[in-house]
Amino acid sequence: MKTYVVIPAEQSLPALSGRVFNPDAEPFCRIPFAPIDHYAWGGGYRPGGRAYVAWDDIGLRVLLCADEPTVSARVKTFGGAVWADSCLEFFFQPFGDDPRYVNIEVNAAGAALIAVGPDKVRRVAMTACPGDMDIQVSKHDGSWWAVAYTVPFVWLERLFGRPVDRTAPFRGNFYCCDETIHPHFGSWSPIDAPKPNFHRPECFGRLVLGARAGMEYFDICDEAGNPTGEIVSRDEAHRSGIRHRTAHVWVVRRVDGRWQVLLQKRSENKDSFPGKYDTSSAGHIPAGDEPLESALRELGEELGIHARPEQLHYAGTFDIRYEKEFHDRLFRDNELSHVYVYMEPVEVSDLTLQAEEVSRVDWFDLEDTWAALPTRRDVFCIPTQGMAVLREYLSFRG
Repeated sequence: MKTYVVIPAEQSLPALSGRVFNPDAEPFCRIPFAPIDHYAWGGGYRPGGRAYVAWDDIGLRVLLCADEPTVSARVKTFGGAVWADSCLEFFFQPFGDDPRYVNIEVNAAGAALIAVGPDKVRRVAMTACPGDMDIQVSKHDGSWWAVAYTVPFVWLERLFGRPVDRTAPFRGNFYCCDETIHPHFGSWSPIDAPKPNFHRPECFGRLVLGARAGMEYFDICDEAGNPTGEIVSRDEAHRSGIRHRTAHVWVVRRVDGRWQVLLQKRSENKDSFPGKYDTSSAGHIPAGDEPLESALRELGEELGIHARPEQLHYAGTFDIRYEKEFHDRLFRDNELSHVYVYMEPVEVSDLTLQAEEVSRVDWFDLEDTWAALPTRRDVFCIPTQGMAVLREYLSFRG
């Protein structure tokens, strides 16, 4: 399930009215965004869309935007057919045991449609916009346009007759659409339906109200590595040894008939094994992500290698389980690691290293490194089982 962590708001929503919008120039847009990039229907027009959401004691602070050369903004009244214009939409279920969801749809003119109900047919449309929602829309000038508003918790509590549980995940989806000048139907969480229909709560992703900015969340998984539907923060996973998933990528090359592997030297500020040589690229799989998706991202972020999915060869899985003290704190790891191999040509001088993760990279002879692992743990923190998976995979390639 797609997951977006809604972090605590550190910046106010931008004042959009009458202004041209550029996400790169907005302090609010420094937070992670949910990409609106799944197009189940329509032609080749697929604008880049983003959802930025933060939260505070008042409610959800929502900013949706899309990069479009032209927009349609014919509807000017509240409750009109705004979805036929260039429109940015947010649908969400505040309570997991209540099938009703709220849909907030705003077009490029700032006109809105807001309704609540269990499906497209049985929704009840609002007759007026809540005054404390403060919907704003930017001026369009041939590129980005945006809408911003607040979803007050007190408003949700009046609608649903119960307090909002800020520790429980919401469900929801973000959309970018137009049925007029260039029809398109984009979503954040993929929709499986034969024709355009955003009213599919079974396809909603997961929205988690993060306890603090920068906190990472993982899917809790069972012994077989299957997500259970629950999530856990990185801190709690490593404090309590809760099972989660990682993705490991080995960058290899063949030199004079022998395999060499590119190893990264971990940054000194890492929470585990600082300053030691490790797998070429590795990282936790964030809640909602798939192993390949995470492996591609980690390879790009840590080493600057922007691989295509078909360039990563799946080699298998292995377990990591240990307890060790780092920086005067007990670290309990319980992971299922998915292993991939990257065999394309790589020049170390061309790499862009992520300084907070990696201090340097070097090529090592694979078999010499394998032989050194049992006695040189002062140099290497490579998981032995992970390298075993790699060696088995390469054994079939000569």
